[in-house]
Amino acid sequence: MTVRIISVTSVAHFLTHFFMLAYPTIAVMQATEWGVNVETLLPLAFPGFLLYGIASIPMGLWADRVGGWIPMISGVFFMGIGAYLSSLATPDSLWILSLGLGVVGLGASTYHPAGMSLITRSIKRSAWALGINGSFGSAAIALAPFSSQLLCEYWGWQQTFKILAIV
Repeated sequence: MTVRIISVTSVAHFLTHFFMLAYPTIAVMQATEWGVNVETLLPLAFPGFLLYGIASIPMGLWADRVGGWIPMISGVFFMGIGAYLSSLATPDSLWILSLGLGVVGLGASTYHPAGMSLITRSIKRSAWALGINGSFGSAAIALAPFSSQLLCEYWGWQQTFKILAIV
């Protein structure tokens, strides 16, 4: 059970931070393709970052009520939906991009309260498990900009969002 919890929470932690940090790099590619300043696109991520922070409070209450598994898995699912919605944006429908990034942030907001709850309540050596788990979040922070750029260069920003949605 310990290995399963650490494995699933670590992957979810990686995805949470990766999804939240992929867009600033993707925005540079979008700006180039659409012929706009990146300063025009970056504020569209605000709803996602706002929800990532403030929605963690109700998500924590949800995790307290039903346990950590359902909120954590739901969060990963919603990040995928948000990434797919974001892939549908055009220069004439920037609201779709902002909506998609908002859904990503909402989904990502579930990880920390749900994942940390699973680890601390279920694993006897929780500090050790949290260390492993934290390493996956840190790896995502380090890899998201570089990986997003590579994906965008090879497949374009829309396909990058779709790849993230599938993952």
